[in-house]
Amino acid sequence: MNILLTGSTGFIGRHVLTKLIQLNHKVTACVRNPKQQQARFPQVSFVKIDFMQATTVEDWLPLLSDIDVVINTVGIISETRSQTFAALHTDAPSALFSSAETAGVKRVIQISALGADDQATSEYHLSKLAADDVLASLSLDWMILKPSLVYGSGAKSMGLFRGMAALPIIPLIEGGTQKIQPIHVMDLVDTIIACLDDTLDKDCPSQLILDVVGPEEMSMKELLLKQRQWLGLKTTKTLSTPLKWVLRFMPFTRWLDESALTADSLKMLQRGNVADVSALKKALGKMPESMDSVHTNNQASPADRWYAGLYFMRPLLRLGIAFIWIWTAIISAFFYPQAESYQLLEHFGLSGVMLPIALYGSALMDFILGMAMFFYQPIRRVLWLQVGVIIAYTALITAVLPEYWLHPFGEISKNIPMLIALFILIIMNKEGE
Repeated sequence: MNILLTGSTGFIGRHVLTKLIQLNHKVTACVRNPKQQQARFPQVSFVKIDFMQATTVEDWLPLLSDIDVVINTVGIISETRSQTFAALHTDAPSALFSSAETAGVKRVIQISALGADDQATSEYHLSKLAADDVLASLSLDWMILKPSLVYGSGAKSMGLFRGMAALPIIPLIEGGTQKIQPIHVMDLVDTIIACLDDTLDKDCPSQLILDVVGPEEMSMKELLLKQRQWLGLKTTKTLSTPLKWVLRFMPFTRWLDESALTADSLKMLQRGNVADVSALKKALGKMPESMDSVHTNNQASPADRWYAGLYFMRPLLRLGIAFIWIWTAIISAFFYPQAESYQLLEHFGLSGVMLPIALYGSALMDFILGMAMFFYQPIRRVLWLQVGVIIAYTALITAVLPEYWLHPFGEISKNIPMLIALFILIIMNKEGE
C-alpha cells in the first residue's frame, strides 16, 4: 500500500514509520530534513515539507499522486516562534485533507487528541478539533483517533513524569487527583494499522471517531508512584501545591526547556483525560495493555534510572553556567579593583585606552554569553561559542601567565570541569535541535 506519513520524526510518527516498514508498505514521509532521515531509512521516500508553510491544497497535491492512505501524526504540545498550533494542527492538516479528497486518496487517518471536542477550551485542543471538523466534512473514508496520554519509548511527557517521580519529594498539583488514562504507543500503532488494513471490528463504520485510551483510569499521583516503583526507587513523600501558585511559575518554564510545562497543558490536565475503553476494545478485538503489564515486560534499565535522575539537572546546569558568566561579568566590571585588572592586562601588551576597552569589553562579552543561555535558540550554538571562548582564554593565559596554573584557587584549572560541563549540556540538548 502507498502511504503518505506526516510527523515521522516525532514520538508517535517514529513508531508508526517503523511498523509500516516492517509490514513492507511503501512509505512517503514528509520531513524538514530529508537527507538526514534518508540515511537512516533508505527504504522510505522522504520529501521536504514545512508544515508552517504548506497550508494550501496546491502545496500538497504533487505529493498525493498514487497515494492510497494518508496518516497525519504531526503534533506539538506547546507553541514556539517557529511552530504554532494554528499552522501545524489546523491549517496544514486541513489543506492536506482537502488535497487528499481532490487527489482521490482512499482514506485519511488523523491522530487527534482526547479532549478535542465541544467542551475544549485550550488552544491545543481547539486547533486539533478544527482540523478534525474539516476532515469529518469530507466524503472520503476517514478515521479520527483521539488518544489519551501516550507513553512508551521516546515519549517526552513520560520523561518529565519519570523525572518528577525520581525527585526526593514528588511534587503534585492539587494533590495529584487529576484523572488520566495512559495508552501505550504500540497499542496506538496497532489501532492505526487496524484502520489501515481494515482489520477493525466489522461493524466499525468507514468514517470513525475513536477514543484511544488505556484499560485503566488513574490519578496523576498514581501515575508518578507507578513510575517511581518501575525505576526501582524507594517510596518517598509527596508535596501538593495549589494550581494558582504553579500557574504563576509558568512564564519561567521556557528557561527550563520543558515544552510540557505550560499553563494550557496544566489546564488540560485539570480537566481530566479519560474515556470509555470498550469502544477501542471492540474495534481492536483485544484490550489495550495495562501500564503494570508494560512495566513487568519492560524492566527499567540503568539508562532509564540515569535519565530520570538527571532530568532536572539539565535546566539546573544551564542556570548554573549562565550564573558563572553573568557573575564573572559583574565582578570584573564593578567589584574587582580596577588597578589590579589593568595590571593583569598589561602582561598581554595592552596599555592606555586599550585597558578599559579590554576590561569592559570582555565583561560585556561574558554578560552577553550568560544572558544568551536564557534567550537564544538553539542553545547549542551558545554553548559551542562558550567552549571556544574558554579555550581561547585558557590558551592565552597559559602562553603569557603559565604560573596561574599553580594558583591555589585553581583560577585556570577550573576551566577544565567548566568545559566538561559545557560538553555534557551540549549532548543533553542535542536531541531537540
